[in-house]
Amino acid sequence: MRIIDLGSESMSIKVGDEIIDTNETCYPQYLISRHNIGGGINYFYGNGREPTEVPQIDWTQKSYFDSYYFDRSLWHSVSPIVSGAQNGGGHRDVLLLDFVKPS
Repeated sequence: MRIIDLGSESMSIKVGDEIIDTNETCYPQYLISRHNIGGGINYFYGNGREPTEVPQIDWTQKSYFDSYYFDRSLWHSVSPIVSGAQNGGGHRDVLLLDFVKPS
């Protein structure tokens, strides 16, 4: 998945800020690349019936193949990315793998 910020507020594609729990059996995420961006911070809100009010952990994937794994019990979110100082926008590429138990 490529998440892009084109460098202008009206053209930015932003994802994140919503706290979710996924329905996947397990869900690894691998960083492929980051270019000219800030943000993209992963927040983890525990695995209770409801998310905690504030993140228990935050982490930014910065290097190739920085990765994490979680399952359907973990509440999480990712902050939107914003273009950095260089012209031309920026991006964050991640590889997401969903494993779902067959019905």
